Amino acid sequence: MTSNGVAGNATNRLTTATGGTSAAFTIAAGDSAKTIANTINTIASDIGIVATATNAATLSGLANAGNISFTLTGSNALGSAIAASITNTSDLTSLAAAINAASSSTGISASFSNPLVRSNLLLTSNDGSNIKVSTFLNSGGGSLTFGEGPVEIAGGTLATTALVSGGNDASIKTGIVKLNSTKGLITVSGGDTTSFAS
Repeated sequence: MTSNGVAGNATNRLTTATGGTSAAFTIAAGDSAKTIANTINTIASDIGIVATATNAATLSGLANAGNISFTLTGSNALGSAIAASITNTSDLTSLAAAINAASSSTGISASFSNPLVRSNLLLTSNDGSNIKVSTFLNSGGGSLTFGEGPVEIAGGTLATTALVSGGNDASIKTGIVKLNSTKGLITVSGGDTTSFAS
């Protein structure tokens, strides 16, 4: 499974041109974009910074029709059971409906980025939480491709993970944090300059 790309605890400070410097804050491996944004908003709002977390992922490339099930975790720590019967690998409408039925718990909604292509689902987090799929099973066997969402929402490189029924059945996609300032240019100092660009 993947994390947020932070190798370990990293201590950072944010500075705005006319607002000053924030207190130090730490980003830990595995922190979600939501967690990071909440931390920044707590310690840097008084220097004019607002952090916004976003995240999205994709589901596509279902190898075989069958009864699909997995656990979907977003803003809910324990996850929600998702189940759908797929008779045509080119039509994931029933899977989208199952995901949306659980959206009040997960904070994740499913849609078709192209309504004419129903084999590709876009999953969007409403608060930037990690999107995790685990315990993937398909009665028809085979795999389902779980990918990073659009770069402007999820960052990353559009990397994908093949979820295999009864095999490698879990993966996490993390999002990005966007910083805006009402007090001029933002600069970052500390141990994690690869995670934030000033």
